[in-house]
Amino acid sequence: MTNFKEKLKQGQVVLGTHTCINDPVGTEIFGDCGFDYVWIDMEHTGITLDIIQLHLLAARATNTPAIVRVLWNELYLVKPVLEMGASGIVFPMISNAEQAEKAVSYCKYPPAGVRGFGPKRAVRYGLDDVGQYIREKGSDIMVFTQIETVAAVKNLDEMLKVDGITAFIIGPMDLSGSYGHFGDIRHPVVDKVTDEVIARIHRAGKYVGTSVGDYSEDSFNYWIKKGIDFISAGSELDYMISGGKETLANARKALSKAGRKQL
Repeated sequence: MTNFKEKLKQGQVVLGTHTCINDPVGTEIFGDCGFDYVWIDMEHTGITLDIIQLHLLAARATNTPAIVRVLWNELYLVKPVLEMGASGIVFPMISNAEQAEKAVSYCKYPPAGVRGFGPKRAVRYGLDDVGQYIREKGSDIMVFTQIETVAAVKNLDEMLKVDGITAFIIGPMDLSGSYGHFGDIRHPVVDKVTDEVIARIHRAGKYVGTSVGDYSEDSFNYWIKKGIDFISAGSELDYMISGGKETLANARKALSKAGRKQL
């Protein structure tokens, strides 16, 4: 968590990737590969709470910050993930200041928030000093809110005034759909909105990232030129498909050169 924030402060582009399947080996490999953080996704996957804990253990084994995107902006969905020791929470579809304030409050203990007390793995089941956790780590949970709608763009200035948001995240696919150009994240209208959002966030002295499936060099060029502060790209699903296709292509080329046909 500290490394993530320090790199942002230093002006580095922080690089992460997504975990979308149940097996925590992928998360461990990502950490060993050198990703700055791992994004564990619950919103669009079958990952459940018991699996979240395994992913967090894998991330911890490689000293890699792990942020978790919860299903929705609800306290009961956030609480158990925090007790397991996630470095941060990603809240999808935040479209106004009231929703943003609720998201922050779910991650903070009173009086700053409404998080109930009961950390388990977050304090190593009681081996760590609980008071210190409350004062330091518990109050330092990273909070990310996703900008994915026309309403979020319209209400961005008010959202930027909400204390406690670590960074904003542009969700380009849903944002493009909200503007009537679903899937075309580089459509002139969407591209202009993206530039405006990044500029407004930076003028407010805040950080902004993005979450994309495309992990090509062209995609990284696109976002880095826009001045993005951190990027979550690709997933183990994407890498398996890419590797599988490459393996088959290489085998078929070799068979063709040898005059052999694949049955």
